[in-house]
Amino acid sequence: MHHELPTAFAKAGFALCDTLTEMLDEHFNHQTERRGCGFAQATRFLSRIINRPRDPVHADDLRVFADWPLADTESLGQSLVDAHASGWRYLLSPGADPVEPANHPVRTRLRALADSFSAIAAQLEYEESTIFLRLMVHALSGTPEPAPDLPGMIQKPEIGSCSEAESFSWRSRTAASGAAARST
Repeated sequence: MHHELPTAFAKAGFALCDTLTEMLDEHFNHQTERRGCGFAQATRFLSRIINRPRDPVHADDLRVFADWPLADTESLGQSLVDAHASGWRYLLSPGADPVEPANHPVRTRLRALADSFSAIAAQLEYEESTIFLRLMVHALSGTPEPAPDLPGMIQKPEIGSCSEAESFSWRSRTAASGAAARST
């Protein structure tokens, strides 16, 4: 069964690289006990991009796509870096003004990619795909989305199934109740 994200990108004309596609499709090569499922590995794959500084010229981040013209993108990034500090990434920003050279094929392709992000998001059925897409957009464009406004928590949530976290929570509660008993 194919994951919806590689399918949506392929329909938009921006096929993901084979490794990322296999990870998202849960290919058996990317399902290990030690490293987890393919989706977990795909998020780690993306984290290598997220955790690096956003370079305005080098286009290595675009290796997430199968056939991206990296050298042409770097050439365009070099020509844009004087006018826009984010270089080629500027063209992925929402509402980016048209820039010269207007007829550069990579410029056109980057703008088409930026325009396709919302169309791809509209096709996605699963929340995991939407989150992964948002991570990709942020990693490539360098433009974070505004954080959602969340209400404050009245009390701490219960700890889940991680036995180490439960043990820590138990020790914390025991220490707190012991300290309270000693202070009375």
